[in-house]
Amino acid sequence: MSQERRGSERWPAAVTARITLQNGQFFESNILNVNLGGCFLEGGVGLREGDVVLIQSYFNPKLNGVYAQVIWVVDEPGLRGIGVRFQPMDDGQKFEIIRWFNQVVGR
Repeated sequence: MSQERRGSERWPAAVTARITLQNGQFFESNILNVNLGGCFLEGGVGLREGDVVLIQSYFNPKLNGVYAQVIWVVDEPGLRGIGVRFQPMDDGQKFEIIRWFNQVVGR
């Protein structure tokens, strides 16, 4: 089975987060996979490469305040979303991402 190679392992996920745009508008999105470098967010129509968003977890308030930059956008039948790269995080936030996704992966 062929697997896309990335800088680090991605964990499949299907959790809801609140995504806040720079203008204050927000929407809910499903995080479909994640690693310490970034994640894929379902939806995000209208966002462009370079935009910065704030990702807030409904399930783990300690993750609130994780900023991410849009690095690619896909808008095709059956797949619409954005790939984002997390902005620099402190060690506590990185630990919480690992802990949170260890809890939700494989549900």
